[in-house]
Amino acid sequence: MASSSSQPPVDFPPLVSSSLGGARTTPRDWSKVFVSENSAPKSLNFSHFPSKPEIIPFSGQKLQQGGEDWKFCLVGYSIGRRPFYEALLGAINKIWSLKDSVKLLSLNDGFFLLRFSCSEDYEMVWSRGVWFLLGKPFVLQKWHPKFTPKKEDFSTVPIWVKIHDLPLACWNSEGISRIASKIGVPLAADSLIEQKTRLTFARVCVLVDKNATYPGEIKVSLDGDVVCLKVQYEW
Repeated sequence: MASSSSQPPVDFPPLVSSSLGGARTTPRDWSKVFVSENSAPKSLNFSHFPSKPEIIPFSGQKLQQGGEDWKFCLVGYSIGRRPFYEALLGAINKIWSLKDSVKLLSLNDGFFLLRFSCSEDYEMVWSRGVWFLLGKPFVLQKWHPKFTPKKEDFSTVPIWVKIHDLPLACWNSEGISRIASKIGVPLAADSLIEQKTRLTFARVCVLVDKNATYPGEIKVSLDGDVVCLKVQYEW
């Protein structure tokens, strides 16, 4: 019976023998793996910081330098469902009259970063506060070096609605207010409604509860004759 103690285990490959000319393996330089032959100038040049404090500090001048590229940035989000990137960018280019360009960048949790090329565009957009993009309020916040995206807890939101087939006898402050109150609290009407130069529908801004239900029609009685008015929500 042969002894098993003289044979090495076969479960693992044998270690590399040092008998091959006694050559020593040179550690691989991994930094060269990421070097392209036709690489463009780098904007990021990394360094190694061997000290590892429990909390890595960034303050003062470091924060100021790090935020220089983002000083003309706003962070925005839509009330309700997150809009598609292409649709939102199209609405921005259509509605905002910008002197220069703006970049739209997606962030987590439904936030978008708006990076303006000039301060004039940045100030113009910020001065308007809440915009209506794709029929929904688009809330803007100023970016700063310590900024953390956070959605405000709105109990009510303003929305624009179109009331079709509005009887001309109701085309006044009381009439529009009573009808729009079936949806929410009337806030304002667009200029064409104020001037009565567009009579196909009344476009009104109303304040609604965030959990509101939205009627598709509103019934009015004109001396006993019931008329159904179609309500359209701009989203």
